[in-house]
Amino acid sequence: MAIRVAVCVIGMLPMLVNAQSSADCSAYWSSVRDAYNDSRYSEALTVIDRAQSSCDNYAQLLQKTKIDCLLELDTSSAVVRKEVMKLLRLEPRFDTNTPDISTDVKQYIRTFDVYPRMIVGVSIGIPFTWPSHIQSESIFSEQTSSAYDFDATNSLAYGVRIEFFVTRQWSLEAAYDFTNYAYTRTIKFKLDNPIYYSEQLQYNTVQAMVRYYPETIRRLNVSIGYVASFLFNATGEIYGQGMAYTGGIDQKPYRHNVIQSATIGLAFRFLEFMDNRAFLMLHTKYTHGLSAANNYAERFDNPVLSQYYYYTDENFRLNSVSFELSARYRILYHINTFK
Repeated sequence: MAIRVAVCVIGMLPMLVNAQSSADCSAYWSSVRDAYNDSRYSEALTVIDRAQSSCDNYAQLLQKTKIDCLLELDTSSAVVRKEVMKLLRLEPRFDTNTPDISTDVKQYIRTFDVYPRMIVGVSIGIPFTWPSHIQSESIFSEQTSSAYDFDATNSLAYGVRIEFFVTRQWSLEAAYDFTNYAYTRTIKFKLDNPIYYSEQLQYNTVQAMVRYYPETIRRLNVSIGYVASFLFNATGEIYGQGMAYTGGIDQKPYRHNVIQSATIGLAFRFLEFMDNRAFLMLHTKYTHGLSAANNYAERFDNPVLSQYYYYTDENFRLNSVSFELSARYRILYHINTFK
């Protein structure tokens, strides 16, 4: 029994310590507020120095009050600037319109140049893809009416982003996506029923982008970049009225392992949260294929498509318009002493 009691007491120790610490910090803050309201600024500074080492939950309030006390005591501007720098490191997304700080503190804050240095995030999006013909050559080219149709139910991209700001308005972004493109091709013969060919192309995609943030509209940014897509898998299927379904057609040997693209886009930041460090961003971009997706030299070697269905690929590249939603978090900030 004694052992159980001892274990329970040991287990409760962290809770008791945290409760005691919280009570102490609340008492510290009450003492600071009372001393400041009674114009006992030196006494308030003494309590603040004692509390700041252990009261993280009150860090911003204590630092704001410390700056107010220093201003009331006509402390040198160099010392005040140093303390304002500490405040901005605690709260980089500081809102100078907050009513609970003095006009003098706001003026000091506005002399600093603060902007994110590094942002990380995750994203999900839909690439509305259409293959673009580079060269048409099919066995049935003269008697076939053929079209590529986007398949939205099977097209998806999700990945991670890391953005590094070179200046306030310019940033470099690296991104990785696992991208799934899907399309259906309709092949209409003059005398027979249509044949439908569907394919899913999966890529590990790496992007490098440059973003520009206009000074007047900071929520908007435009981007331009380069994309390299590394083939992960390619699977096709053929079906049609009155014919047997053929699925799981391995198209990977007849697709290039790497395709290159260029991209341009427009993004909008909204819904900031987590003390304004996190936000959502909607990004719309156009991606233009620079190289062919299929291995044109191997088009006649496909034993299922070319030898059984008398169908060969046309030489095509992948173009897309994507709508992407990302959740991002500012992990580092750049704080200049003066603008």
